Amino acid sequence: MASIVTVKAGKTIFKEGDHGSSMYIVLDGEVEIYVIISAQEVHLASMKGGDFFGEMALFRDKPRSACARVI
Repeated sequence: MASIVTVKAGKTIFKEGDHGSSMYIVLDGEVEIYVIISAQEVHLASMKGGDFFGEMALFRDKPRSACARVI
């Protein structure tokens, strides 16, 4: 089931290691995908309108492999 969620800038959508059972599609704004290595954030990707992320949670039963935050 799909639903629209509004998340304010700076808020985390999910963290590495979280259990996931959904994916996300960016309708407006930008989402940063990053990992934390040796206490440092390492930027992996920027998602913008039309992009999707978090889909791996639908295909495998493993924790999230990265963090997602609205920027």
